[in-house]
Amino acid sequence: MGAGRIAPGGAGCRGNVQTACRGSPVVGKWLFSTNGVGSMGTCGVPTIGFGPGDEADAHTVNERVAIEHLVMATQFYAAFR
Repeated sequence: MGAGRIAPGGAGCRGNVQTACRGSPVVGKWLFSTNGVGSMGTCGVPTIGFGPGDEADAHTVNERVAIEHLVMATQFYAAFR
């Protein structure tokens, strides 16, 4: 998949983000590493990264997550049942 293209199933994720977060998702890249390096980078499996918190705080000694972000992430994940 080329950059900016949505794989099958990706449209559902976008809809879940719009519902759970009450807005449009930000589509881009993270500046830290995830398991997506293996799943997409090595195996070619379309991969979506989603999680609560702010990127600037992720994977740092001062990592923190706002309760509101946890609630929205939980609603996103629950939409897949």
